[in-house]
Amino acid sequence: MNKTLSRLTSLAVMLVMLISIVPFKAYAEGENVPDIKITDYTKPEGKLETGQFFVLKGTITSEEPIKKVVAGIYYRNGVASQEIISEVNDTKFDIKTIDSDIHFGILPEGLYCYQVVATDNQNNYVRLVYSEFQVGEPDTESEIKTENTSFPSEVMQYGKSFKINCSIVSVQPLYKVCAYIYNSDDSEIWRTAKYSVNNKNYTFSGNDIFDVAELDEGTYTYKLVAEDYNGYNATLEKLNFEVKKTDDSDSDIKISGAVVPSGVLRQGTYFNLRGNITSKYKLKTINSKIISKSDNTVLQHSTFSPDSTSFNVFPDIDYSMVFNKLNTGKYTYLIDAEDEKGYKATIVESDFEIGKSNVLAGDANIDGKIDIADVVAVSGYVSDSENNFLQPVGIKNGDVQNSGNGLNASDALMIQQYIANIIETLE
Repeated sequence: MNKTLSRLTSLAVMLVMLISIVPFKAYAEGENVPDIKITDYTKPEGKLETGQFFVLKGTITSEEPIKKVVAGIYYRNGVASQEIISEVNDTKFDIKTIDSDIHFGILPEGLYCYQVVATDNQNNYVRLVYSEFQVGEPDTESEIKTENTSFPSEVMQYGKSFKINCSIVSVQPLYKVCAYIYNSDDSEIWRTAKYSVNNKNYTFSGNDIFDVAELDEGTYTYKLVAEDYNGYNATLEKLNFEVKKTDDSDSDIKISGAVVPSGVLRQGTYFNLRGNITSKYKLKTINSKIISKSDNTVLQHSTFSPDSTSFNVFPDIDYSMVFNKLNTGKYTYLIDAEDEKGYKATIVESDFEIGKSNVLAGDANIDGKIDIADVVAVSGYVSDSENNFLQPVGIKNGDVQNSGNGLNASDALMIQQYIANIIETLE
């Protein structure tokens, strides 16, 4: 009974996904149905051998000029394996013109569908061809399960990381694997997603962890789901766990005197990192990263193993991060650390931007704007430069009065006059 329900559910999901490939527009009786047709066409049906070629033919005609034709090979869950989008602007389109761009011979064993959809310049769209076929001798059943699993226990210690350990195997190639953590009101607070797996098995790597250090004390739900290319979905694990502090979670990793990038930095500008990282227990690892906010790619990464309760950001981390090589764009700078007890903490997380703007006169703290904070920065540097660090570009920005003679009290006064609109420019 359960297997029958599972199959029915799978078929329902497949139907929804297939319909979602192309929006469907219904025309009531009496309405003007768009006159878009296809004649003399070929379509793959039944079984193709692995490596077998197939020639696509067909002529699409329309009373209105055809705006677009979309043709392709799709998995049964609606995901495109190969898809060609042709802009037409004519009342006739020959499928043969795209035949060379759709390759049946490279398809691995599996279940597929071929589809052709046309849209005219009135935005009427019609699915002209839909045909299911298979390549080789794929299994038609769907089943996904886990092996060698290790998941959160009922009680997890606050401040310690946990590594997901499991292998996922499937009868059909896997399309997507996702692991989630939800809090008590079912809000998603953590996720690792693996899309386009395109394999019958997947093993979580050592990087697939969640840090209980980032979770407050409370009750959470862990969920692991997977989907294959037939549209079959399976919830592989769903369990509740609690995060609690114990006497062992008394680690304390922190940073003092931190100088990290923020605001807008000029492209090609050097940036000097500063700060002292301390911990109750010996620091095991410290990671420094620059991450692109556009796609979460780690652009620069360095790892250190202090084996000490303190670690100075200068010179090691400072020298390893090359800010003047970054292109224009938005970034996040991170420092995370782990001590010998397994406690992990993100001690720096700062967003900044690399812009093409010239040096901004008056912007001593290089946050991309001119305000009273720049006056304070200049005054502090003039009175005690060792304990009131300024970046080289900040010193240059702040040197506005008789530029070139170095920072002094007159520069702070001139910036203050500019903020108060007593003077019109700092250039």
